[in-house]
Amino acid sequence: MKPFVIFFIVLLIGFLRISAHADSSPELSLSDLTRLADRIDVARCVGMAGRWQGKDIVTDNTLQVLQNLKGDAHGQAFTVLTLGGTATHPRLKVPVKMLVPGGVELNISQEFLLFSKRMPDGQYQLLAFSQGLFAVSLDEHTGKRIIPVGYKLLTHQDTSAADIFNSAPALLRAQSTDISTRAIGLSEMIERIQTLL
Repeated sequence: MKPFVIFFIVLLIGFLRISAHADSSPELSLSDLTRLADRIDVARCVGMAGRWQGKDIVTDNTLQVLQNLKGDAHGQAFTVLTLGGTATHPRLKVPVKMLVPGGVELNISQEFLLFSKRMPDGQYQLLAFSQGLFAVSLDEHTGKRIIPVGYKLLTHQDTSAADIFNSAPALLRAQSTDISTRAIGLSEMIERIQTLL
């Protein structure tokens, strides 16, 4: 069989295997995340290494701690294990990428607010998959560090149409719909977390 075909078969099997159990965590509130996390950190991703763990691919993400809110800071860096990533297949010697529904992919040099849990083997994992990770960015208008906290549905409406049956106010007709990301200042989020500790 050609290596290219084998690569896709391995990728498909890995995807189906992980997707069966990866996206099943219940939605947690900020209070739940704060209570259940062993560590809460603002950190920058400084390294990533994918590897095989049994039949799954996992990624060791090395994080430089910028601010520790809960748990032991362990010096300046610690590692969070995430499901999925890219690793060379041990027999085929080709890179295989495994995506996990509900999982996360960190980016080198990006800052994050992380809620993580220490596993029995001593490794840290994100709490509730993607719920335990907030990417930090800069507001282009204010320069403040912000994190997204959800999406807001915006509807533009046309109020120029007249009601032809009576003199009631104009009809509202939705013309288009946009999805906008809501954000909160990182410092405000940290204050909220500290009140819950």
